[in-house]
Amino acid sequence: MLQFSLNGDIAYLERKPFADEPVLTLITSKDVEQNIQVPGIEHLLVHTPLARDVRVCKTEPGRNYISGTILTPRRTKEQQEIAFGYLLTQNHIILCDDTDVAHTMIQRMIKGHMSTEEGVGSFFFGFLEMLLSKDLHHLQELETTLNNLEEQILSGSLEEFNLQMT
Repeated sequence: MLQFSLNGDIAYLERKPFADEPVLTLITSKDVEQNIQVPGIEHLLVHTPLARDVRVCKTEPGRNYISGTILTPRRTKEQQEIAFGYLLTQNHIILCDDTDVAHTMIQRMIKGHMSTEEGVGSFFFGFLEMLLSKDLHHLQELETTLNNLEEQILSGSLEEFNLQMT
């Protein structure tokens, strides 16, 4: 488990957070299974979706929080799905990540001096923006593949078309 202050800049937090300080807590599914104790947010951890259970992208409102899951089409170098569970409150965001991708992204955000002046919301927006930045390239690759298939079908040069569609 790692915690970061979102008070202006993103910074590792090595102390107990102040009462109304915007904070990011990065956990894993295993942390939740082992009932880690995080002072001030124990009641939120039970509502945070686990990364290992993510199957779709969704958002669900709760009492004083929003929780949800994110599943990307990309995979890690080890071929693991890139998926996150999250929970947002006014001053806290919890990210559940089992692949270390979120931590790598947060480090990039720190190096890029991303401002979090607007608190949790601006951090989450920047996180999603960084996450989606490679999706356009992925979609363009899919479009190129589909265009090539279409050309082969129309020219009659593609045999066993149904096998290639699966």
